[in-house]
Amino acid sequence: MLKVLRGDSTGELELSGTCVELLTLGRKLRSGRGVILLDKVSRPFPYTRSLLRIVIQQASGKIRVSSSGDGESLEVVGRLESLSLLAENIEGFALEADQGDHLHVDHFPEHDYLAEGSGSLVVAIDSDDPGVLKGPGPSSGALTSGRDRLPRLPGGTGLLSTI
Repeated sequence: MLKVLRGDSTGELELSGTCVELLTLGRKLRSGRGVILLDKVSRPFPYTRSLLRIVIQQASGKIRVSSSGDGESLEVVGRLESLSLLAENIEGFALEADQGDHLHVDHFPEHDYLAEGSGSLVVAIDSDDPGVLKGPGPSSGALTSGRDRLPRLPGGTGLLSTI
């Protein structure tokens, strides 16, 4: 099940799930609304807490990623076109990445879909995801592995890292 961990002192957020769960998140982002219940992690080390849900809402402007005031939700709010770009990045990552890879979703000037002041988010493939075979990406017609091709990231809006 999807998990979101938060470091209270840094505000850092890590979203992790299996490839299938990340693809499902992408579909929910494209719909522009919804709530996804998350798996609770009893010991979220090195983070402080495990969030309970992702809340997706359509609004004007670029996306703002934040942790709710009650500290229980990851909120993703923005116009549908921006939510679709984020979905494309997460789906591409899910289809092409290997375990240990992660995607940084961070704002920078002239960002295609993130608003200034948006929180940073790290997206990761769960370590228990077998991920043996990746399917074709949104614009690909062939099966590939994460080492063959990086996900398509419109306008340089994300960084794929391997540790």
